[in-house]
Amino acid sequence: MPKTKQMLYLSAFILGAALVSSGCATQPKEAEPAPEEEAEPMAEEEKAPEAEEAEPEQAQMAEPEEKRVANGVLRAVPGASEGTYTVGRGDNLWNIAAADAIYGDPFAWPLIYKHNSGKIEDADLIYPDQELLIRWDVSSAAFDAAVRHARTRGAWRLGETEASDLEYLRSN
Repeated sequence: MPKTKQMLYLSAFILGAALVSSGCATQPKEAEPAPEEEAEPMAEEEKAPEAEEAEPEQAQMAEPEEKRVANGVLRAVPGASEGTYTVGRGDNLWNIAAADAIYGDPFAWPLIYKHNSGKIEDADLIYPDQELLIRWDVSSAAFDAAVRHARTRGAWRLGETEASDLEYLRSN
């Protein structure tokens, strides 16, 4: 096989692998909304005020979607500012935070630890079937503080809450 053809196949393979690993090739395309039928517009005074108020309630009552993430399951209403994550076997905060559906950055694990400090005694020790709160509405300052803590945390021991983790919880 000519070298040029080999390079072309190799490039296509690498591109395909990159798309699959990033999720671009595996994410289903969102269906385009169906065109709405045009109805006769009602006069402003004819509109029922209850109909306008019901729309936000319906959005709040949307069913959460379940998605396999890391080794567990993420449940969230699309566009919501928070969701829940059920820890799977072999999970750790580093891998959960690294998932694109969570934070896309493993160094953001202290955010999960902070939002679940009442459920997680040691950041290095979580258990299957634990329900963790995931919040996406964090400020850039909080995100940066979490990453800074993860990068400068120092040595840790399994089963012991590190002083630096306690300091992070108190100061942020």
